[in-house]
Amino acid sequence: MGRFRGAGASHQDDDVAAVQFGIGTGGEDHRLAPPDGHDGAAGGLPEFQLPDALADERRVLGDRDLIVGEGLTGRSKCVLPFYQGRHGVRHAPVHLGGLRQQRLQLEAQGMDVRILGEVFDVPAGAVGGEDYGPAVVQYYYQSAFNTAYYNSVMGSSTFDYNVDPAEQVYDEETGQTWRDYLLEQAIDDLTQVTVLVHAAEAEGYTLTQKDQAYLESELATLDSTWRSSGSYDSLSSYLKLNYGSYMDEDTFQSLYADQVLADSYRQHYQDSLTYTDEETEAYYNEHTNDLDTFGYTVFTVQATVEEQTDEEGNTVEMTDEEKTAALETAKADALATAQAIQSRLTNGEDAQALADEYADALYSSSIHTTAMGSTFSSAAYAGWLHDAARQSGDITLAELDRSESSAYNYYVVQFDSRTRDDSATADVRHILIGAAEANATPAQEEFDAAEAEAQTLLDQWKAGDATEDSFAALAVQNTDDSGSQSTGGLYSGISSTDSLEPNFLNWALDPARQPGDTGIVKNESSSIQGWHIMYFVGWDDPAWEYTVKSTWKESDTSEWLASLTENVEAVHGSGLDLVS
Repeated sequence: MGRFRGAGASHQDDDVAAVQFGIGTGGEDHRLAPPDGHDGAAGGLPEFQLPDALADERRVLGDRDLIVGEGLTGRSKCVLPFYQGRHGVRHAPVHLGGLRQQRLQLEAQGMDVRILGEVFDVPAGAVGGEDYGPAVVQYYYQSAFNTAYYNSVMGSSTFDYNVDPAEQVYDEETGQTWRDYLLEQAIDDLTQVTVLVHAAEAEGYTLTQKDQAYLESELATLDSTWRSSGSYDSLSSYLKLNYGSYMDEDTFQSLYADQVLADSYRQHYQDSLTYTDEETEAYYNEHTNDLDTFGYTVFTVQATVEEQTDEEGNTVEMTDEEKTAALETAKADALATAQAIQSRLTNGEDAQALADEYADALYSSSIHTTAMGSTFSSAAYAGWLHDAARQSGDITLAELDRSESSAYNYYVVQFDSRTRDDSATADVRHILIGAAEANATPAQEEFDAAEAEAQTLLDQWKAGDATEDSFAALAVQNTDDSGSQSTGGLYSGISSTDSLEPNFLNWALDPARQPGDTGIVKNESSSIQGWHIMYFVGWDDPAWEYTVKSTWKESDTSEWLASLTENVEAVHGSGLDLVS
């Protein structure tokens, strides 16, 4: 329970409930009710003993940077930040949502914050008897806010990050605000992490060597972030600015560790799921169009309306009629190009030679490519390729109307083959040692230096216990492939249809490869070029079967997780006012 300490007294078991979770099974009711207000404090805020300088003020909640109180000015949604300047203790009312900005303004003015009291734990909720403070809810709220912010920047959300979320309507029908929605997402995420951590602990599951390395790496990155920014005087100030004034280093590390454990345990459960050959065969027979591997060539010719500019280079807006006419002209030109390619392909000309000749007129081309049917199931030509009557060498011209975006596509498609690929896929781990920055071509001496670093790391691993777990931990600590860092450099279900760096792919799919094999492979085609330290985990199911099982595992894991949370009820308390 919460414990508060001020200059004159200490109170134990005082709570400011933001959220409480109760877990019930069957007919039992283990719901935890939100605590009452303490000694008449409005909204459940506890009494707090203040120093003599503010002895006439009541009902305040403190942290290591500010003392804030509710109801002290007669305005129910105000707080009082107290701080010390050259003229002694000062205070001014500020809306709860503006508290963080108030703090920034104080720091920008170079004012020291007077420590009037401290909060060791401000409970915001409980799961199965565990209490959570506003810092915890704020952490998950901030994560939800960051996602909304990113989606807004990318143009996929109506969220306006320049406006208080509480002042924006998320759902017009229900009146739900963006703050309510983000808080809902935060509580859902907190619930999920909590039940996963409880399940992991009940099973005796702990962080793997790779997980521990990832946690340490992320915390180290956090430390370097605040140091390199030049905007913070400590990690504590960085955390409070970005995650709320109740956050401290211990709480943050604990929250992050819980998330890593929850993610790891979820993956552990998912990996443990198994299915019979009879189940996968039955599914295959009903979904051959999605699971077979197709060989084909496709040329894409796109008609678009070109932007018009005046003599000074300024954009000239076109009328709808002008856009329609321009698109029709572009369509005629694109169709003529597509028909010319189709005719020459039908006459037996080489597909790659045609792609090279028409490069400037093509939107894209894929020559004699192979892909599983599910990867192009929404393409305009999918039905034609899926047709069981298809013969090698068949050619068609397909169209896709994208006039709503002032575009129109023509596809010249040639069918090569259709098979059920039963060859094994590969699981590997790797550590990418970049020779230069992303999108830069390294000089030979940079390649040489990266190769030497890769060899040193491989030798270091071999000199230790040389296990897959230790390789995964080494990958977390050293790889330049951010996409696979958290998984310990793992790539699973690799097949010949994957668009991976050729040297990487050839090494992974070498038929002679054995579990535990290692090597160093040069990368000369990815955005980050350099060297891969390779570790072969083993052979896996054929691509079609791997795809089926992966889909089932994701679905069954989601159902399992839903079963863990279905009896968990979140009870909102007054402490949610402190989350913004």
